[in-house]
Amino acid sequence: FCYLICCHRYNIDDDVMIACFVGRLGREKSVDVLLEYWAKTMTPQDRIHLIVIGDGPCKEELEEQAKELGISEMVTFTGAIQHDELPPYLASCDIYITASLSDTNSISMLEAMASGLYVLQRLDLYNKDQINPGVSGNFFTTREEFAALCREQAGLSAQQKAERRA
Repeated sequence: FCYLICCHRYNIDDDVMIACFVGRLGREKSVDVLLEYWAKTMTPQDRIHLIVIGDGPCKEELEEQAKELGISEMVTFTGAIQHDELPPYLASCDIYITASLSDTNSISMLEAMASGLYVLQRLDLYNKDQINPGVSGNFFTTREEFAALCREQAGLSAQQKAERRA
């Protein structure tokens, strides 16, 4: 059931890796950076789709940015999802991604980790202790590192992905 949430509701092929961001869509969350990195490094052939879960003052601007960058086919904006409806969304994703440098304790990232998602976090020296590199997630500082980590996750076997979720 859980995998059907993202794949069928948002017309994502079931052999595509799903990355997600969850949070308020404000400038401080740096979703614009994620979109820029995505546009510069990801292609449809990578078979990786980004789902942005949330709403906020920058939602329309970010949707427009995705269109202008030509990545609308690889990015889905869900809008607001009620908190009690969020667990199946997280369960249907393969990885959680954040580029925010303003979160002192990202609740949505911790919830993603609690649901077993491996986290890719833009290196924030103030929050670098929130994940255990190579175990619960990893850090990126450049778009090339970001892309390499996404592709590494996509290239894992089903067993390796399950081990990362444990």
